[in-house]
Amino acid sequence: MRSLGFLLQPLAGGIARIVADESGQGEKKILVECFMFWNSVKNMPDVILLETKDLQCCNSDTVSQALSESCTKYGFDTMRCLTFLSDNTNYMSGHIGGAITKFNQLTKSNCIRISCGLHILHLILNNFEETAFGKLPANTGFSKTWHPFNLLYLVWMLHDRYDRSDKDLLLNIRSETIRGLYKAWLDYQLTKYQQSLRSRWQYELITAEQYLEQ
Repeated sequence: MRSLGFLLQPLAGGIARIVADESGQGEKKILVECFMFWNSVKNMPDVILLETKDLQCCNSDTVSQALSESCTKYGFDTMRCLTFLSDNTNYMSGHIGGAITKFNQLTKSNCIRISCGLHILHLILNNFEETAFGKLPANTGFSKTWHPFNLLYLVWMLHDRYDRSDKDLLLNIRSETIRGLYKAWLDYQLTKYQQSLRSRWQYELITAEQYLEQ
Protein backbone atom coordinates (compact mmCIF):
# COMPACT_ATOMS: atom_id res chain seq x y z
CA MET A 1 0.00 0.00 0.00
CA ARG A 2 1.41 3.38 -1.02
CA SER A 3 1.40 6.06 1.68
CA LEU A 4 0.64 9.75 1.34
CA GLY A 5 3.24 10.55 3.99
CA PHE A 6 5.82 11.81 1.51
CA LEU A 7 3.26 14.24 0.08
CA LEU A 8 1.65 15.35 3.32
CA GLN A 9 4.82 15.92 5.35
CA PRO A 10 4.15 19.70 5.51
CA LEU A 11 0.56 19.09 6.70
CA ALA A 12 0.21 20.92 9.97
CA GLY A 13 -2.01 19.42 12.66
CA GLY A 14 -2.84 16.40 10.52
CA ILE A 15 -6.01 18.01 9.12
CA ALA A 16 -6.98 18.08 5.43
CA ARG A 17 -9.92 18.94 3.23
CA ILE A 18 -11.14 16.75 0.35
CA VAL A 19 -11.98 18.53 -2.91
CA ALA A 20 -13.77 16.61 -5.66
CA ASP A 21 -15.35 17.58 -8.96
CA GLU A 22 -16.16 15.93 -12.26
CA SER A 23 -15.66 16.98 -15.86
CA GLY A 24 -17.10 15.50 -19.04
CA GLN A 25 -14.83 13.94 -21.67
CA GLY A 26 -16.97 12.49 -24.43
CA GLU A 27 -19.22 9.84 -22.92
CA LYS A 28 -16.98 9.44 -19.87
CA LYS A 29 -16.85 11.47 -16.70
CA ILE A 30 -13.49 12.34 -15.17
CA LEU A 31 -13.46 12.62 -11.38
CA VAL A 32 -10.73 14.87 -9.98
CA GLU A 33 -9.70 14.14 -6.38
CA CYS A 34 -7.60 16.60 -4.37
CA PHE A 35 -6.50 17.33 -0.81
CA MET A 36 -6.31 20.87 0.54
CA PHE A 37 -4.33 21.62 3.69
CA TRP A 38 -2.25 24.25 5.45
CA ASN A 39 1.38 23.82 4.40
CA SER A 40 3.43 24.41 7.54
CA VAL A 41 6.65 24.68 5.51
CA LYS A 42 5.40 27.31 3.05
CA ASN A 43 3.06 28.82 5.66
CA MET A 44 0.24 29.00 3.14
CA PRO A 45 -2.67 26.90 1.81
CA ASP A 46 -1.62 24.04 -0.46
CA VAL A 47 -3.32 21.53 -2.77
CA ILE A 48 -2.33 18.00 -3.78
CA LEU A 49 -3.86 16.28 -6.79
CA LEU A 50 -4.50 12.76 -5.52
CA GLU A 51 -5.99 11.03 -8.56
CA THR A 52 -8.15 11.44 -11.63
CA LYS A 53 -10.53 8.60 -12.42
CA ASP A 54 -12.65 7.74 -15.44
CA LEU A 55 -16.22 6.98 -14.43
CA GLN A 56 -18.94 5.68 -16.72
CA CYS A 57 -21.42 7.82 -14.80
CA CYS A 58 -21.29 10.31 -11.95
CA ASN A 59 -23.71 9.79 -9.09
CA SER A 60 -23.51 9.67 -5.31
CA ASP A 61 -22.61 5.96 -5.30
CA THR A 62 -19.79 6.07 -7.87
CA VAL A 63 -18.23 9.24 -6.48
CA SER A 64 -18.32 8.20 -2.81
CA GLN A 65 -16.96 4.74 -3.67
CA ALA A 66 -14.14 6.17 -5.81
CA LEU A 67 -13.08 8.58 -3.06
CA SER A 68 -13.23 5.89 -0.39
CA GLU A 69 -11.08 3.56 -2.51
CA SER A 70 -8.49 6.30 -3.09
CA CYS A 71 -8.19 7.05 0.63
CA THR A 72 -7.70 3.33 1.33
CA LYS A 73 -5.22 2.94 -1.53
CA TYR A 74 -3.01 5.79 -0.31
CA GLY A 75 -3.39 5.06 3.37
CA PHE A 76 -5.12 8.31 4.26
CA ASP A 77 -6.98 8.34 7.58
CA THR A 78 -10.35 9.90 6.72
CA MET A 79 -10.81 10.93 10.36
CA ARG A 80 -8.20 13.59 9.60
CA CYS A 81 -10.52 15.11 7.03
CA LEU A 82 -12.97 17.56 8.59
CA THR A 83 -14.40 19.29 5.51
CA PHE A 84 -15.36 18.40 1.94
CA LEU A 85 -15.49 21.05 -0.80
CA SER A 86 -17.88 20.33 -3.67
CA ASP A 87 -20.31 21.96 -6.05
CA ASN A 88 -24.03 22.14 -5.33
CA THR A 89 -25.35 19.44 -7.63
CA ASN A 90 -27.97 17.21 -6.01
CA TYR A 91 -25.92 14.02 -6.21
CA MET A 92 -23.04 15.70 -4.37
CA SER A 93 -24.82 17.88 -1.83
CA GLY A 94 -27.89 15.86 -0.84
CA HIS A 95 -28.22 15.50 2.94
CA ILE A 96 -29.63 11.98 2.70
CA GLY A 97 -28.37 10.39 -0.51
CA GLY A 98 -25.56 12.74 -1.52
CA ALA A 99 -22.02 11.62 -2.28
CA ILE A 100 -20.57 13.25 0.82
CA THR A 101 -23.16 11.65 3.09
CA LYS A 102 -22.40 8.25 1.57
CA PHE A 103 -18.65 8.87 1.80
CA ASN A 104 -19.06 9.51 5.53
CA GLN A 105 -21.02 6.28 5.87
CA LEU A 106 -18.45 4.24 3.95
CA THR A 107 -15.42 5.61 5.79
CA LYS A 108 -17.01 6.13 9.23
CA SER A 109 -15.93 9.78 9.06
CA ASN A 110 -17.81 13.01 9.70
CA CYS A 111 -16.87 15.44 6.94
CA ILE A 112 -18.80 18.70 6.78
CA ARG A 113 -19.64 19.84 3.25
CA ILE A 114 -18.57 23.32 2.16
CA SER A 115 -20.28 24.69 -0.94
CA CYS A 116 -18.18 26.00 -3.82
CA GLY A 117 -18.68 29.77 -3.91
CA LEU A 118 -17.99 30.00 -7.65
CA HIS A 119 -20.64 27.39 -8.40
CA ILE A 120 -23.15 29.31 -6.28
CA LEU A 121 -22.31 32.48 -8.22
CA HIS A 122 -22.72 30.59 -11.49
CA LEU A 123 -26.20 29.44 -10.45
CA ILE A 124 -27.17 32.97 -9.42
CA LEU A 125 -26.02 34.47 -12.72
CA ASN A 126 -27.79 31.78 -14.76
CA ASN A 127 -30.98 32.31 -12.79
CA PHE A 128 -30.72 36.07 -13.30
CA GLU A 129 -30.32 35.71 -17.07
CA GLU A 130 -33.23 33.26 -17.35
CA THR A 131 -35.47 35.47 -15.21
CA ALA A 132 -34.55 38.65 -17.08
CA PHE A 133 -34.50 37.36 -20.67
CA GLY A 134 -36.18 33.94 -20.63
CA LYS A 135 -34.90 30.40 -20.82
CA LEU A 136 -33.30 29.17 -24.02
CA PRO A 137 -34.43 25.86 -25.57
CA ALA A 138 -30.81 24.61 -25.57
CA ASN A 139 -27.59 25.56 -23.80
CA THR A 140 -25.39 25.32 -26.89
CA GLY A 141 -25.46 26.76 -30.37
CA PHE A 142 -27.58 29.44 -32.02
CA SER A 143 -31.36 29.59 -31.97
CA LYS A 144 -33.87 32.15 -33.29
CA THR A 145 -35.15 32.97 -29.81
CA TRP A 146 -34.85 36.67 -28.94
CA HIS A 147 -32.10 36.55 -26.33
CA PRO A 148 -28.79 38.42 -25.70
CA PHE A 149 -26.86 35.14 -25.87
CA ASN A 150 -28.06 34.49 -29.43
CA LEU A 151 -26.97 37.98 -30.51
CA LEU A 152 -23.50 37.42 -29.06
CA TYR A 153 -23.25 33.93 -30.55
CA LEU A 154 -24.29 35.28 -33.97
CA VAL A 155 -21.64 38.01 -33.78
CA TRP A 156 -18.99 35.36 -33.11
CA MET A 157 -20.30 33.13 -35.93
CA LEU A 158 -20.16 35.95 -38.49
CA HIS A 159 -16.60 36.90 -37.61
CA ASP A 160 -14.60 34.04 -36.13
CA ARG A 161 -16.16 30.66 -36.83
CA TYR A 162 -14.33 30.29 -40.16
CA ASP A 163 -11.11 28.35 -39.71
CA ARG A 164 -8.83 26.18 -41.80
CA SER A 165 -10.69 22.99 -40.89
CA ASP A 166 -13.85 24.17 -42.70
CA LYS A 167 -14.03 22.76 -46.24
CA ASP A 168 -17.37 24.13 -47.45
CA LEU A 169 -16.93 27.87 -47.01
CA LEU A 170 -18.60 30.46 -49.19
CA LEU A 171 -15.91 32.01 -51.45
CA ASN A 172 -13.34 30.14 -49.33
CA ILE A 173 -13.50 32.99 -46.80
CA ARG A 174 -11.55 32.78 -43.53
CA SER A 175 -11.68 34.71 -40.28
CA GLU A 176 -8.38 36.41 -41.07
CA THR A 177 -9.89 37.54 -44.40
CA ILE A 178 -12.74 39.24 -42.55
CA ARG A 179 -10.34 41.04 -40.22
CA GLY A 180 -8.29 42.09 -43.27
CA LEU A 181 -11.39 43.63 -44.87
CA TYR A 182 -12.16 45.58 -41.72
CA LYS A 183 -8.62 46.97 -41.77
CA ALA A 184 -8.52 47.70 -45.50
CA TRP A 185 -11.95 49.32 -45.88
CA LEU A 186 -12.63 50.80 -42.43
CA ASP A 187 -9.07 51.12 -41.10
CA TYR A 188 -10.24 49.25 -38.01
CA GLN A 189 -8.23 46.53 -36.30
CA LEU A 190 -10.89 43.99 -35.43
CA THR A 191 -9.88 41.72 -32.56
CA LYS A 192 -10.84 38.08 -32.39
CA TYR A 193 -14.17 37.48 -30.68
CA GLN A 194 -14.45 35.15 -27.73
CA GLN A 195 -16.89 32.35 -28.50
CA SER A 196 -19.92 32.85 -26.28
CA LEU A 197 -20.79 29.73 -24.28
CA ARG A 198 -24.09 29.57 -22.42
CA SER A 199 -22.64 27.49 -19.59
CA ARG A 200 -19.61 29.76 -19.13
CA TRP A 201 -20.58 33.19 -17.85
CA GLN A 202 -17.14 34.73 -18.18
CA TYR A 203 -16.97 33.87 -21.89
CA GLU A 204 -20.39 35.39 -22.46
CA LEU A 205 -19.42 38.60 -20.63
CA ILE A 206 -16.15 38.86 -22.59
CA THR A 207 -18.03 38.53 -25.88
CA ALA A 208 -20.53 41.20 -24.75
CA GLU A 209 -17.71 43.56 -23.79
CA GLN A 210 -16.01 43.05 -27.17
CA TYR A 211 -19.31 43.65 -28.99
CA LEU A 212 -19.94 46.93 -27.16
CA GLU A 213 -16.37 48.12 -27.74
CA GLN A 214 -16.28 47.20 -31.44
